[in-house]
Amino acid sequence: MALISTTGVSKKGRDMPWLLVPLYHWGLAVAHEDTRRMEEIAMSDAGSEKGRVGDVVVVRPTLLTSGESRGLGSVRAGWEWAGENRDVKAPGPEMGYSISRRDVAEWMFKKVIEEGGWGGRAVSLTG
Repeated sequence: MALISTTGVSKKGRDMPWLLVPLYHWGLAVAHEDTRRMEEIAMSDAGSEKGRVGDVVVVRPTLLTSGESRGLGSVRAGWEWAGENRDVKAPGPEMGYSISRRDVAEWMFKKVIEEGGWGGRAVSLTG
């Protein structure tokens, strides 16, 4: 299962450029509370033997645009473990300002559906 979330909700550190901090922390505070709770609920069940959702990947794009696709090669992805820490060290989030909806959709299709292996991760995407 894949969830679309947003940057600005990480509890493990800043995952957005400094210029966006006021918008994210004050302007979007209530919306981010809901988003954090969604992630917590999904990840609390992920990977458990009786789990209902299986291995969840949380996709956290930066501000979405309706612009043209720049292609998969222009997408920068960074990630952190969405749940508890694991044996593999996460590289951390990728920071940026925006990404097109089309690029997010293409990345999700190619990387999450076709390739797989992203379960348990919160992946930040930017263009």
